[in-house]
Amino acid sequence: MMFRRVNLQFDVRQLSMTVLKEQVCQAVEDEIQNEFKEFVVSDEEYLEIATRLWDRFYSCCEQYHIKYSEPIGLSILGGMDAACLIRRQSFALLRPCELWEHILLIGEQATDVASLMSPFFQDNLSMSTAFAELIRIVTQVEKTIPEDVKMEMDKKLYQRESPIDLVAKLVARSLDDDDTGAILPMDTVQKLKIKLEHIPNLQDAVDMLLNILCVIDPDASPSNDYARSTRFLLPTGALFGSEYGISILAETFKQMVLIRFSVCRNLLIVLYILEQEHCKTDQSFLTTTENYMRSYYTLVWMAVTPISSNTPAGFEASIQRLNRAQLFDGYSRPYSSHVRGYGNDQTTLLCLFLRSKGLFSALSKLLKESSMQLETEPATLRQTLLKLVTYSNQMLWPESPSYVFPEWLYGTCHQIIVQDYVRLLSGWCKSKSYCRAFMLAVTLLDCGESQKAVILFQNTAEIVLDDAFLIEHVLKTTPLYSQMKESLELGNDDGPSVEDRKQAMVHYYLKVIQLFEQYSAVDCIIQLALTAISKLGDHDPQLPMFQSIVFNNHMHLGHYEDAYHALIYNADISRRKDCLRQLVVTLFQCKNLDLLMKLPYNGLQNEFESIVESRARSLNIDQNDVYNFLYAFHTSKGNMRKAATVMYEQAMRLQVSSNDPKALEKRCSALLICVNCLNLVDSRYRWIAKPIIGDERELTAMDLDNEDDLPPIDDEVLVLELADIRRELVYNVALKELSHYRKDIAAYELSGAEELSYLLVSYGLYTAALKLSRGHKFSVLPTFESLAAACVTATEEKASDAWAWLQKNDLADLPHRNNAADMAWSLLQKLILNHELKDTTVIRKSVVNRLLTMNAFVPKWLYDSYKLSNSRELLHLYVRHNRLLEAADMASEMICAMLGAGSEYFDFQQSINVTTPQLAFPINTIDLLLHALKVNGKENSEYEVACIQLEEDVARYIETVSRTTSDKMKVAILRNREEQQLQTLRQ
Repeated sequence: MMFRRVNLQFDVRQLSMTVLKEQVCQAVEDEIQNEFKEFVVSDEEYLEIATRLWDRFYSCCEQYHIKYSEPIGLSILGGMDAACLIRRQSFALLRPCELWEHILLIGEQATDVASLMSPFFQDNLSMSTAFAELIRIVTQVEKTIPEDVKMEMDKKLYQRESPIDLVAKLVARSLDDDDTGAILPMDTVQKLKIKLEHIPNLQDAVDMLLNILCVIDPDASPSNDYARSTRFLLPTGALFGSEYGISILAETFKQMVLIRFSVCRNLLIVLYILEQEHCKTDQSFLTTTENYMRSYYTLVWMAVTPISSNTPAGFEASIQRLNRAQLFDGYSRPYSSHVRGYGNDQTTLLCLFLRSKGLFSALSKLLKESSMQLETEPATLRQTLLKLVTYSNQMLWPESPSYVFPEWLYGTCHQIIVQDYVRLLSGWCKSKSYCRAFMLAVTLLDCGESQKAVILFQNTAEIVLDDAFLIEHVLKTTPLYSQMKESLELGNDDGPSVEDRKQAMVHYYLKVIQLFEQYSAVDCIIQLALTAISKLGDHDPQLPMFQSIVFNNHMHLGHYEDAYHALIYNADISRRKDCLRQLVVTLFQCKNLDLLMKLPYNGLQNEFESIVESRARSLNIDQNDVYNFLYAFHTSKGNMRKAATVMYEQAMRLQVSSNDPKALEKRCSALLICVNCLNLVDSRYRWIAKPIIGDERELTAMDLDNEDDLPPIDDEVLVLELADIRRELVYNVALKELSHYRKDIAAYELSGAEELSYLLVSYGLYTAALKLSRGHKFSVLPTFESLAAACVTATEEKASDAWAWLQKNDLADLPHRNNAADMAWSLLQKLILNHELKDTTVIRKSVVNRLLTMNAFVPKWLYDSYKLSNSRELLHLYVRHNRLLEAADMASEMICAMLGAGSEYFDFQQSINVTTPQLAFPINTIDLLLHALKVNGKENSEYEVACIQLEEDVARYIETVSRTTSDKMKVAILRNREEQQLQTLRQ
């Protein structure tokens, strides 16, 4: 052997095509390298050597093929009633032929064709003679057409060009004046015309030939037993079930359909020539022949189309998707794993069909129609081969009513072949067109052409009940399928009603949508659901389901506005609420609050508020922005009272459930917003209903004067007015201030306001303690006393510690002082001025009393302020605290002011005069002061001097008062006399 360098014998069939190709290429490449005499060659030289060696290789292969194809013997297979031609490395089985196939093969050499065909024409010799002449003409056309023209026509047919157009072009080229360019020589065409003119009964002969070419009976009623006709039966062990049996059956089928295809092609040429000559022929012959030509080409395509016999990679995934969508029950396994391929996994579409399903379907039909029993009657090749091929031809015929092949092809999930099959039949084959459209749609979807699949699915939806394939795959798992089956069993074949068609369409769209869900083609699902909605009535019970599908898929795509518009038109109120809840939850999860805010919620606002409130209450309060959204939503709608209620609820939950360190700050903010909102509400509605939780009932009872004012236990709700919320706000602000200095602030959340103020004061938070007093009924005097003591301490110690507590207070309105003591006294002054009520001196009295108790000096501003408010009380405090010298000085100033020198610096603002009212002189305080000065004057001359000075001032005051009193009496007597005289004159 030329390219075989070893004598090792091996079975080539055990090599795969890939390995064999690699070995051949390597052998040729080695020969090419051996031809090179130099290491460097040009491209032209390399190509010349390679071409020569490859031509040599092909020549050797052809020689081997011819050599090993020479017959060396003939073997009779008695058991099969067949003969076998033996060759060197193969054998050829001699099969029987049909009568008219035999006539076509012998062609012009037959002399007794008319006598052979006479029985088929009821012994009408003229008819059989006409048929024989027609067969000769058809055979002559076959021999005249070159092979390259035949191949070109096959390619054009594969590209779906019209056979009549191809024949017209062929005949037009044949009539060319230049015979060198003509496909059919002019003389040949003329001879054909002459022969056709001399054929008697030409139309009957053509009709007879078309009847022979017809595979199925067009007048036969279609079988309704779809399930039995498409049932999968394993052919292993059956007649022709072996690998060689399948190949024999497939090759016979191929040979027969090739012959019939050539007859159709040649007959179409003959009929077209007759039409051009305006002969009287039936116009339907052209159409029928054209359809037959297309049909037989489809069968040839099946016989030669290569396909892998192994299961493709995506088969299982495709089948599972169809099963999940309930569009395939998975009973068929088109790829047979038990067949040995001898390293070659390629086969043809026809062989794969016969191996997995077609053979046993043909055998079932053979046994049924021939009444044969394979177990008892031996089956011979002569008896069964042609019949099995005929039955296979009937199953594969494009216009066959049988669904065996489409069902099997649908189960292969071989998308390219399915598309090719549908393409070849589209446009001319009306039978099972909707079945093929459905198969093509599934195929396109599996190939990623989802939009094309949608269009096909929509076109098929209306005729689900008109196609057995769609009924079986779409409706089999539905109640409608059982109803239709029972109706057929009862003999009620009135056709599907309008309601049945609508239910079938609903089931169809639902299953198709389930199929699209397997591919995540969400936009197509929306399109299909909208199509289904457009075909349903406004009150159809299935309408809300499709509307919900549209909503869910808009949500999946993130088209939230479209999802909202889909839900508001949902006919089912409960579904509408569920969809709204899903939309709200999703928008909260993706933080798309702007869209959630601007949606109109027409007719759904109450449900929306309820959903949002439920979500707010269900979430952890520490990570809950829903309350803030609700507040913003109610504010945008102008409902300030609901906004206040929402913020108060947030504050209440922060108090009860939160562990966040910033919970107290958030609570204060929420309460402040609540107060602001209520201030914008009509005064009649400035209240909030609050549920009583935990220990708050006991605290509420303590705050109320009468326990009977508490609400009943069954509905524990407390009505809070604006003042109550303000008090709560102030209380929480105070807690927040204290929380900066105490970690155990939670232990004091339920303590009273007064107790909390003491804690604040203990940490130097005087301004916070005074703010807490607003709205709460407790005395602020302890706060001021503590602040006064702190001021004294700061003054005496002169340490920097005072700045620590000063910075805890509000010093914003105070002028800056470098000295902490001065700053402290300024703070005290400011707080007294802000908190002392008009015409009262309670706070100043408390502060002065504290200062005097600590033996500190009263600051000048406090001394002057107190004198202008209640000088007598201040004098009494000095005396009571034994500050005698200061009391003596103040008493002297007071007496002088009463006598007219500096009265503007005291609270009486006037001196003793005849025209002024009497002044209240602090007799007891002065008397007590004089006594104390006299007692202390015995030991200290300073007290003695002060006592003498005060006695002189008191004596002067008494003298002035006595004189003034006498003058007032005289003036009163004179005035009385004048009044009496005036009365006398009037009388």
